Amino acid sequence: MTLGLLFVAAVTSFWAALHKSQLNRNTEDSYPAMMKATIDIPDTLYRKVKAKSALLGKPVREVTVELYQHWLGEDDEPQPDASLQTWLHTWLAKADEAMRAAPRGPSAREVLIADRSRQDHRRTPK
Repeated sequence: MTLGLLFVAAVTSFWAALHKSQLNRNTEDSYPAMMKATIDIPDTLYRKVKAKSALLGKPVREVTVELYQHWLGEDDEPQPDASLQTWLHTWLAKADEAMRAAPRGPSAREVLIADRSRQDHRRTPK
């Protein structure tokens, strides 16, 4: 019985130390330690924050710290995500390539507008 209690205490302290080390892990901020805080926010707001942070691949804790830093003015203007910039540049380059490879003459949009205008002239009574 005593050995079981010692085992439970050892596992509990191990997990507590591991959890504490993960909480105190600093990624980009210059704060030496972390403080745990409890705040009340509306459920719907938290669900939206949690969903968006999951899409960005960030923990809610990291997003919260970034927002606090931004609110305090301790950060520079937020930089766009490099992967989004890469994606945008890739698509713009593909659009340029498609435009270079397109046949000469009016675009599909120009053809449709001209056709609609021609049809509108037919319907107009004279």
